[in-house]
Amino acid sequence: MPDKRRRSHKIRSGLLRILGVIILLYLLVSISPSNSVRMTIALIGHPKVAMKVTPVHDSDDSSALGANIYTIPVRDAFNGAGISHLSIFEIHTILIFHIATPTYDHLA
Repeated sequence: MPDKRRRSHKIRSGLLRILGVIILLYLLVSISPSNSVRMTIALIGHPKVAMKVTPVHDSDDSSALGANIYTIPVRDAFNGAGISHLSIFEIHTILIFHIATPTYDHLA
């Protein structure tokens, strides 16, 4: 019995360490707004698009929508998160970390 408990404790602590490393890496990547857009694209399920695009801050859309908006080129737009031709992301800031959320093109 004690061997099983010790083994399950080691497995559980190993999984918690791996989860902690993943969360730490996510937080480190999300310090930059453009990297948080890339991370969101990869998490939605398009890692190839995430590697090749360069998100750009769009000051016109940001002032029109009253939010911090980053865009990717329309040619790299993809379907995901219930939105077709996804190319606009709103950036939310918490302390020094950024979270990108896909958003509709309200101006179209």
